[in-house]
Amino acid sequence: MPPLRTTVLVDETFFNALLRRDEPCHADAAACYEELVAAYEAGTTVVVTHADALTATIDPDRARQVAAICAVLPIDADVRREIRRIRSDATVPVVAELGDSQLATIVLLARHRLDELASFDPAVRRLAAAERRR
Repeated sequence: MPPLRTTVLVDETFFNALLRRDEPCHADAAACYEELVAAYEAGTTVVVTHADALTATIDPDRARQVAAICAVLPIDADVRREIRRIRSDATVPVVAELGDSQLATIVLLARHRLDELASFDPAVRRLAAAERRR
């Protein structure tokens, strides 16, 4: 039997693709957003993001409007410490490419055991998969 609720973490690359019609992933983001809204309204999906993801977008005010269906997770001192730990891990070469907001996405995904990640950044998706296996 499938889970009654799925949790999806949305990052800034998703918001950016959704907000910019000239983004190559805009159509995919718009279709995914419609699915997320429908699942949210049906009560089968909980959609979350974090404050840094909203701030890191091309248009934070519009991102906050779009994120009305999202629970916004805090970025506390423990998350910041975990970001520093990941940055210091020399075995993860992709870390240098990622900003703190992207690393916060990865930390929160693993920490809260969220089911899915809505991101258009392949480096974030790869690192998130690696952190989940830890």
